[in-house]
Amino acid sequence: MLLIHYYFSAIRAITKTKQRNGVQPFCKLQLACYFLMFLFRFNDSQSHAVKLVLLLTLFLSCKKEKLDLVFEEISTPTNFNLNNLFILNDSIAFVCGGQTGNGIILRSSDGGLSWQILNNQFEYNLHSIFFIDNQHGFCGGDSTHVYQTNDGGINWQLHFDWEGIPFQYNSPLHSAYFVNKDTGFFAGGKNFDRGIIYSTTDGGEHWNVAGFEHELRCITPTAAGILSGGYGTMLLSKQNFEFATLDCDRSFYTGFAFSNSSEGVACSYNGALYHTSDGGNTFSLTDKKNQTFGKREHFLCIDARKNKIITSGLSGFTAISIDGGENYDSGYSLNNSRINAIKFLNDTIAIATSDNGKIFRIHL
Repeated sequence: MLLIHYYFSAIRAITKTKQRNGVQPFCKLQLACYFLMFLFRFNDSQSHAVKLVLLLTLFLSCKKEKLDLVFEEISTPTNFNLNNLFILNDSIAFVCGGQTGNGIILRSSDGGLSWQILNNQFEYNLHSIFFIDNQHGFCGGDSTHVYQTNDGGINWQLHFDWEGIPFQYNSPLHSAYFVNKDTGFFAGGKNFDRGIIYSTTDGGEHWNVAGFEHELRCITPTAAGILSGGYGTMLLSKQNFEFATLDCDRSFYTGFAFSNSSEGVACSYNGALYHTSDGGNTFSLTDKKNQTFGKREHFLCIDARKNKIITSGLSGFTAISIDGGENYDSGYSLNNSRINAIKFLNDTIAIATSDNGKIFRIHL
């Protein structure tokens, strides 16, 4: 029994350490290999039985089920990580990304079949992008830096409040939503720590800072107001852009998607999916979270269109529903790539971005 205690303690410690550092945890079978080096020091029959039970459990829990998904990987002119995307219409799409000290934006004008560099002269890695129309757009980068374009993305103006943002809130801006050319929001944060909602009501001339205890990953409009989510928290602004904390499951929310202003879904890094029918005032769990012992899936992004929902994340693990979230088919796909963002282009095509310049075009 002492051996089993040591084993599960080791799994929890190593997994938590890697997740804190933003790295995908070991498969339990990999952890077992390290642990068995310790177990083989014991030669009694009881320890041999423990070894066999642990190996069988680990083998079953590490089995990766493949999702039968039709897709193609699209060549791009960069090997930077592609962090986010925005679909303007069924032909035009934008992707942003980069690395420390360098950002890039790609544009497609043929529904994601080909991509060209629109601008790669940014001094900060870009994490979010939003276009109000084909000329006016914003993107959010590292350390609460915002860029704005008025010519379709050819030229970008940097906005940064050197005095108004406390140092602890200088963080990546992961998600963006703009009501119009004047009013918009960014949600950000890093390392599960301080979160920020950065907003403007005058087209970027001035910015308002709202700080929160934990990292925020997503922000979107609903029938109830402006909804934001992140590490163990959901926030909702119903009026005057003041955000109040909602009573919600303590999950790490990484994405929201609404098929209309009331019906929506949320995904979490913990592998859970949630549903709301009241614009985000309340959410109910629709797909079970990861368990301590068993499969470990992690969602990073989600989108919805009519009755279709698609969510994906680490190692290309993807879940799809064609009945509004009543049922999901899930498994590993997309060349086992980490999927950072996913959006519907139209009723039958979705676009996904990944690290190392990878973009996927998915047929649904």
